[in-house]
Amino acid sequence: MTPTLPPSPRTKALNALPFRQVAPIDGHPKPPDKDFVIWFTARTGSTWLGSLLFSAGFPKPSEYFHPNKILRIASYLGVNSWEDYVNSVKHKRATHGLFAHEMTFQFWKMLRNEGDVMNRLDFSGPSVVLFREDIVAQAISIQLAVTSNKWHRYEGTENPQNKLRIPFDEREIRKKIRYICNLELGLKAHQDLLIPKAKFLSYETLAASGTKSIIDAFEKHAEFEADNRNEASSNYVPIRSEINQRMRDRFLIGNEQFVAEV
Repeated sequence: MTPTLPPSPRTKALNALPFRQVAPIDGHPKPPDKDFVIWFTARTGSTWLGSLLFSAGFPKPSEYFHPNKILRIASYLGVNSWEDYVNSVKHKRATHGLFAHEMTFQFWKMLRNEGDVMNRLDFSGPSVVLFREDIVAQAISIQLAVTSNKWHRYEGTENPQNKLRIPFDEREIRKKIRYICNLELGLKAHQDLLIPKAKFLSYETLAASGTKSIIDAFEKHAEFEADNRNEASSNYVPIRSEINQRMRDRFLIGNEQFVAEV
């Protein structure tokens, strides 16, 4: 008998879903040989990187354990226990024995108390931690994306934040900087458990690197051979938010209001 999820608001909602009918999986198939985790914070290029890796033949990395997406994915899969959820996601998304997913420290922190779902994921293998060297630009980019509701740029389109002028409350930017720092510090505090074999990759380095060098590096780190490595491409384009020194100085000296032009 398949155990049900322990009681919690999210678990109760998951158990109550009217699931669609999907082809059942016979028993529990052999799990992938290894998990590969892309740790990120907002505006560090995870969507663009995941799209590029998938096009090269890597397993599709996505936010399968985003707390706000789990119910929808579970409904699609037709499962109502953490064991079946993890097994089904891995079964459908693994490629050549490798399962890849995108994770934030916030997701892990929220879900570690939701039954044993986090215990069913293997964090002991290779992983990459995405970060942004310019944390001020990252915080401003988050604010721009939230305000404009334009999170991504696609190949052949204009930068959605180009010539965008938005007044910011300095306190909101500082709040976002603290939020980013808290996530990074939380991950660091659990590094032996969550990122024992991590490599750190900055957004700036990622955006400046060629496709071939990126695929080469990830193949080596994940010990994985991508089938379509020579055909790798992405419809996403990293959004380069350039913060001029005058605007940065205005922010750092503590003005209450400033305008970002990126």
